[in-house]
Amino acid sequence: MGGAASTTAGRPKGASRRHTAGRGLWALALALPSLTGCANYDERLREVHTAFYGGQPGTAVTRLAEMLDDEGDDGVDAPVLRLELAMASQAAGDPVRAAELLKESADDIDVIDYTTDPQSKLIAFALRPGSNPYRATPPEWVMIHTENVVNQLLAGDMASAEVEARRTIGVLTASMDEMERYSNKFSWGLAGLVLERSGDWSAASDAYRFAEGSGLESSAIAAGPTLPGEAAGTILVVLQAGKVPMRREQMIVVPWGGRIFRVNIPALVRRPSSFEGASVALDGDARGDVPMLYDLGAHTLLRFDDERPRLIAAAIVQAGASAIASAALGKAAEEAVKRSGDDKKKNKQDDELAKAGAAAVGNIVASAFDLAFGEAQGTDTRSWTLLPDRLGALRLDVPPGKHTVSVLLRGAVPRTVGQTVDVKPGGLVVVNVVTALQGGYSEPPELPPADAAPWMTEIGLAMDVN
Repeated sequence: MGGAASTTAGRPKGASRRHTAGRGLWALALALPSLTGCANYDERLREVHTAFYGGQPGTAVTRLAEMLDDEGDDGVDAPVLRLELAMASQAAGDPVRAAELLKESADDIDVIDYTTDPQSKLIAFALRPGSNPYRATPPEWVMIHTENVVNQLLAGDMASAEVEARRTIGVLTASMDEMERYSNKFSWGLAGLVLERSGDWSAASDAYRFAEGSGLESSAIAAGPTLPGEAAGTILVVLQAGKVPMRREQMIVVPWGGRIFRVNIPALVRRPSSFEGASVALDGDARGDVPMLYDLGAHTLLRFDDERPRLIAAAIVQAGASAIASAALGKAAEEAVKRSGDDKKKNKQDDELAKAGAAAVGNIVASAFDLAFGEAQGTDTRSWTLLPDRLGALRLDVPPGKHTVSVLLRGAVPRTVGQTVDVKPGGLVVVNVVTALQGGYSEPPELPPADAAPWMTEIGLAMDVN
């Protein structure tokens, strides 16, 4: 029921990293500094990002596949690497492989919600770098199914696209709150179009209604005016613009109990983009701009406003637990030193030796406390980095036959993406444009330390609840 072609490609991965502490008090005191840092996910993926954003998605696919092979199916980074490889494969013109990878991800990956999950889960999956398999956030969970609708349409598999469209609606309904659910006009509209073309007008109308209720112009994806003559086909221009915000480690300075402590959290940072808009021409005739239907980047940053105090609270709890454990171990060692002194002759030399030993242990405990709680520890900065920042679409109902679609991308370096497609009667063809392919690699900005004072009330509430 129609074919498709893509004008995109790319994808990356990173190696996991674990830290171990010695069993003795001295080993603990020396090992604690190793918890204060871990390579950012972006650093591990730099080679992939450089290829993908430099317009070489095939190179990114090759590198990601190598990294996934090295990781193994059960590796902690395997889930996020499959997501990255899926986007790289889609962009490189292999939607079948991309669909297989996302289907595997949908079957295997778990979800974590930093805004609602308990502290124990946040500590395990956000604050222990490389310790646990990657878990997707709710927006990423929605995008797994949405991107797979795009993949199935690109592959010309309408039956599988219909399955994914229904799953997308189910995820939107079950996994997102009302505001988040209806801000995603792209996923609703795309699902509606697939259900329309599959003959389920009732479900399609519901999806279109949800999309239009949040401001979707009917001309963007919903059914347009009927064309005369043979059954009209449809060209859907899908625009995946920019680079989604990614996780970066950020130090948070926390005033607590008359002291200043430092913790790290996996913050979100927006990445620069020169994209300013896109316009479409069909067979040489201008057909207008592509409406942007979902601002994924803004949505994830808005969620982070709710995530931040809970992540800070979890980091405080984690660091405090490390400090308490260190202090308890130190106290036991101090008592052992004192008992050793009691067992010996009570002369002045032995007393002085016991006191010196106890003082030394006390210094170690104090240092351990400062290292565990006073100094920031590592975080998990993995995220699905090859997603776009925003998604748009424009529906073009056309007579059957060959048509040329040209998409002018406006920005610092304007360029035109062109494609000739063959539309069957009643068929649907997707033209997929990924703007970041020619955007070039740029280092994500470092986040300066932030004062926790503006969020202390929320932090306190998060600690009370959990």
